[in-house]
Amino acid sequence: MYRLGVEKSDYTKRTTTLAETVFADLCEKLTLSEDDPRCQPGATVYAPEFFNSIKRYFNKLPAEKANQEEVDRVLGDYLDSC
Repeated sequence: MYRLGVEKSDYTKRTTTLAETVFADLCEKLTLSEDDPRCQPGATVYAPEFFNSIKRYFNKLPAEKANQEEVDRVLGDYLDSC
């Protein structure tokens, strides 16, 4: 993949797919539709495919709920390093 003459990394070649328990959990916590292709049993899903949904979820939260506690609730199980 190229963008403005610069090669864009293909995450499917450098990462593994998410386990079904992981993407099902993210679908639930991010309140994604059951019809979303990423939320279907047996789907092949990679973490970067959730990035926009994660941003959208947190950007829509009311200010009092947009905090570290909510980030930890939604994503804490998947934190590798900080």
